[in-house]
Formats: sequence, C-alpha cells, structure tokens
Amino acid sequence: MSSERTRLQIETFGKALGTLHRALGMNETTEIRDSVIKRFEYTFEMAWKSLHRVLTDMGENLPQMVGPVLQSAFIGRLISDPDLWERLREYRNKTAHAYDERVAVDVAAFVRAVAASEFDRLFAELSKIS
Repeated sequence: MSSERTRLQIETFGKALGTLHRALGMNETTEIRDSVIKRFEYTFEMAWKSLHRVLTDMGENLPQMVGPVLQSAFIGRLISDPDLWERLREYRNKTAHAYDERVAVDVAAFVRAVAASEFDRLFAELSKIS
C-alpha cells in the first residue's frame, strides 16, 4: 500500500518524464539538446526518489542515497538491470557540474536511445503500485 507522499512523488516523476518526452519530440538544436539534458537530470532525480518512497513504504530503511536505493530496487524487482541504472547515474553525473559540448551530444544521444524508455518502463511499474 502506497502512502499519499509516495503517490505524489510518483506523479511528480511522471510530470518530469512528460517534460522530457516533449523536449525529445523537438528537432535537436543546441538549446533543445540542453533542455533534454536538464530534463534528463531532474527526471533521473524524480525516478530514484520515487523508488526510495516506494521502498520505504515496503518497510525498507534506506538512506536517501542513490546507490543503496538502486541496489534495493533491483533486489525488490522494481528495476531489472542495475548496470543500466548505474549508467543512467553516470550520465546524469557527467552533466551536473560542467559543460562540455562533446559530453552534451553524447548524453543527449544516450537519453534518446536508452534513458527515456527505461524511465517509461519504471514509471509504468511504479504506477501499478501507487
């Protein structure tokens, strides 16, 4: 049974994911690419925070830290590929502190090819729970 806080967190994740998809639906310019990256960053944040809330509701006592949450989410079968989620985390961290155009192009391509569909899969899974 999910708490109201968890339901709201998952809803926020869904809204963030929606903004990411809107940016992905636009022709890529430098500005759109930057928007995709920023939206990827906050969608990732909402995803793992949603996992934290769900796992807390399930009785897990986890620190609010990405690594332990992702490990527990894999054990709890909320995510199926921990290596992929580690890649998502690495790509999110690549863009958080400095701007490098080559990195930005790489991250945007990763978001288009991999990240968005994994976020979709997780959102569908969490929506069944909430």
